[in-house]
Amino acid sequence: MSFTCRAIAAVWLSFVAAVSFAQVTTTEKTTDTFPEKAVWLNLDHTLAMENLNEKIAIIVISDERCVECGYYLRQLEATSVKIPATQLLEIMVADTTNPLSRKHLVNYIQKHGYIHPIAVFPDLNGFNNVQVKSAPFFILYEKGVRTIAQGGHDGFISVTKRIEILNEQGNVFNSCMKHQFRAYVEPGAYANPVVETPTYIGFEEGGEHVYLNDAAHNRMLEFDANGSITHLVGTTLPGYFDENIYTSQFNRPGGMTHSNGKLFIADTYNNRVRVIDMGSEQVSSLLGSGYITWKRVKTIDARYEPIGLPVDVAVLGSLLYVASATTNQLYEVDMKDGAARLLCDLPTNNAGLLRNCPVNLQAGTSMLYVTMADGRAYKVDRKGKLSEIKKANSLRFVAVCEWKNGLACVTRDGRVMYLEEDKDWKTIGEQTAEGKAKNDVRVAGPTDIMVKDGDLYIVDSDNHLVRMLGSTSDKLMKNFWFRPSQELVGFDAAHTGGDLALLDTLFMDDKTVQLRVLLDLEGYAIVPQGQNELILGDGSGTIKLDSETVRKEEFTLTVSPEYTDPDIYLEVYLTLENPENKGFFLIKRAYLDIPIGKQQGADILQEQIYKPTLLPY
Repeated sequence: MSFTCRAIAAVWLSFVAAVSFAQVTTTEKTTDTFPEKAVWLNLDHTLAMENLNEKIAIIVISDERCVECGYYLRQLEATSVKIPATQLLEIMVADTTNPLSRKHLVNYIQKHGYIHPIAVFPDLNGFNNVQVKSAPFFILYEKGVRTIAQGGHDGFISVTKRIEILNEQGNVFNSCMKHQFRAYVEPGAYANPVVETPTYIGFEEGGEHVYLNDAAHNRMLEFDANGSITHLVGTTLPGYFDENIYTSQFNRPGGMTHSNGKLFIADTYNNRVRVIDMGSEQVSSLLGSGYITWKRVKTIDARYEPIGLPVDVAVLGSLLYVASATTNQLYEVDMKDGAARLLCDLPTNNAGLLRNCPVNLQAGTSMLYVTMADGRAYKVDRKGKLSEIKKANSLRFVAVCEWKNGLACVTRDGRVMYLEEDKDWKTIGEQTAEGKAKNDVRVAGPTDIMVKDGDLYIVDSDNHLVRMLGSTSDKLMKNFWFRPSQELVGFDAAHTGGDLALLDTLFMDDKTVQLRVLLDLEGYAIVPQGQNELILGDGSGTIKLDSETVRKEEFTLTVSPEYTDPDIYLEVYLTLENPENKGFFLIKRAYLDIPIGKQQGADILQEQIYKPTLLPY
């Protein structure tokens, strides 16, 4: 996909999402259109509304900071994949105040593993007769006729019920186009077996270990102080399963905190708080029944009552604190039995379409610090009293914590800032060159910050790193390195898909033929310790593999004339290192289909070139 400068300039995501439950239902023919200046992602061409005339189209007005949006989208995507007559499209609204790169948007796809088309619209004016006052907002088209347009949870329920009815009737689906608009940016193409799009960080209480959320792979990673991985926590498959740290499953785990030898995790899409005993390596559930809720309550009975989309956790004193994104509430929880009581209701003010849910929670010496999706941050005392943290001009916070003698924050545009009492926020590392401010410590797509041993750690999500600052006067940041270990190099990353590549015909005669496949890796280097193997889809024994199977940039097959199948079906795994980003690995899986033809006097040695689809960072 080619992006001109003008197109990139248009790709500003609005971190806007709110929930409105107003019904706007019509069965009239619509004249809705997609704007010409829309930027389409995860699709190799631009869509028009006419492309959807023979589909059941589910259009979701979404936002990347809307926790509920991601929850609904994941469920709707699973539905649309199972029913080819339906097509899910995600639409975000542009916001010129928040310039974002294509890399950020690709990381957004990677983080969620999305395979549906995504578009950034300059506005929503093309949707006539629809008052889009909230996100998520759901619009359902039955072959060109809009039947449902509604926001929030009610909209989601209406859409899913309508699809169930259509599926039961069958007659509408049978007349629909079965082609799905598939993903262009394969999520797994960017997968790094060490860590991908980290979102939250935590530290071992009284120890040296660092815990990092590996969002794209639905797991957590434990590092030692040197950045080497010591434990993988959870499988890469989204789900819910309590067992040991290697086999347990999580579903979009969020914030985490460590206390008394245990790691507490906000398992967001499972609607639970999970606990890992790092000594016994066992996983259990502490809070939440697994059901989502939008009902505000004052108490939750441990694992027997629901909590809605917990996004972050923190420990202050002897209590665990949990932030819920569906109810905008902050709970204090007994870490032994999971009993929870309400500490306070969080602000619900709207900013544009933004549903103002909590996105970050930090514990200080005597205060909690909660950051909301609209970029505001609040101090909360132990009695539940809120006071807003002052901000400079249009500054929008991502996370705030105590540091040194004041507060540190990271902002949505990637600045790391510091506030001393009775002073204004200052940008750390900002310098002046030729009369213009220059900042050397800006990060990309920040999501979390924490302090350990006096150092400030910032999760630099878009760059797949954690950055470090030692003081408020630092001009440059250090990297907390993720060191790939033998255990992880070649680890099959979640969402890694496989290309189906049709190679040229292999011609056979009455003699044994050798087929040498040369790999054109575009400068990528094969990682010897990684997963590099060739698997045959045939068990006849009439094809022999070279002893090394996959050597440096080539492999050889020996095919005897007794082989009777019309083609050879191979599964190839390659672990590759990006030459421009040392330490970043690409797990490439492809299925090669090689047709076999008969030809008198066929060459005994034949060569073909396989060029994997490699997407650079």
